[in-house]
Amino acid sequence: MHKKDQKADEREEKERIKKRKDVENEKRERERERRKKDKKDSGDQ
Repeated sequence: MHKKDQKADEREEKERIKKRKDVENEKRERERERRKKDKKDSGDQ
């Protein structure tokens, strides 16, 4: 039983890490898009 709990905990931990990574990637992606747009805007002037 304890072993099963540990496995569940490990799976939950992996899910949490994956979610956090997804959030980080999302932030980075948005930042990159914004910078690209800024560059384009300043290039038009």
